[in-house]
Amino acid sequence: EGCSVPILRDGDLDVNDMDKCLGLAYDLVMHPDEALRSVGTPPPTMGRAPEAGPAPIAMRVMGTLGGRFDQVMGAFHCLYSWSSAFSGGVSIVDSGNVAAVLLPGENVVRVDERLATKVCGLLPIGQPCRSLRTTGLKWNLDGPGLAFGTFVSSSNELVNVAAGATVHASDPIIWTNELKPSRWPSWEDSLAAPHERATPPPPPPREPAKHATETK
Repeated sequence: EGCSVPILRDGDLDVNDMDKCLGLAYDLVMHPDEALRSVGTPPPTMGRAPEAGPAPIAMRVMGTLGGRFDQVMGAFHCLYSWSSAFSGGVSIVDSGNVAAVLLPGENVVRVDERLATKVCGLLPIGQPCRSLRTTGLKWNLDGPGLAFGTFVSSSNELVNVAAGATVHASDPIIWTNELKPSRWPSWEDSLAAPHERATPPPPPPREPAKHATETK
């Protein structure tokens, strides 16, 4: 407040702080006239892609990968909830790592070689990924899925950091990249908006047609 920054207070305890921030950021882009009036109510999506479509920006949330483990997992929950709400996805960042959700379909992973090392990983947090194909990695994956207790791709490497990689996934999957220890990323750095979509995900199955005589 002393720096002329508006402080918005939201007492809703059913939604965590990162949810609230991402919901407000979405509304500031898509519904700027209504955004500040809605403070104090749950974010409009509540974990679902908003009906208005994705906001045309990428979101980066700083300082979210250290500290309490339950809060780190809460940040990953927000990644799954909100990545489809922003066209450039959502990345969570600390001084040594960046992580983002790659959505179903083909993803082109691009990282900033000034900041990122070649070390990367693909982790099926929250649910198995039934099928995964990659190019550009030292140990590429070609079909078999990933699941905790079965197989995960940790400590993998990009063959060429500048060229990035492609990841074709059947289900959402976490992409992680190690960052160089030289400096904290700044807002000007082109840091990982990794799920630039090369192809859209497959369409969801259609629901069977309902007849006029159907009763509930």
